[in-house]
Amino acid sequence: MEQVIKVYVGLDVHKDSIAIAVAEAGRSPGRLIGQIAHDVPKLLKALARLGAPDTVHVVYEAGPTGYGLQRALSARATAARSSPRR
Repeated sequence: MEQVIKVYVGLDVHKDSIAIAVAEAGRSPGRLIGQIAHDVPKLLKALARLGAPDTVHVVYEAGPTGYGLQRALSARATAARSSPRR
């Protein structure tokens, strides 16, 4: 069965906070939905509101704050990819 991504999520991850932006599949513009404290359980709760784990694709910049986040997203079975730092 083919995977269907319905929501694309961009995260701006910092030591103290995580900003969350969303774009629905297609050509709709992205929008900022908010900023939360750097708390992985709160982030997972926010992502759960956006859809089933197999329909949400998450992207964030790789860095020292992203390793625990990658493990948490993988455990939730969310498609996640970090972009390399420049």
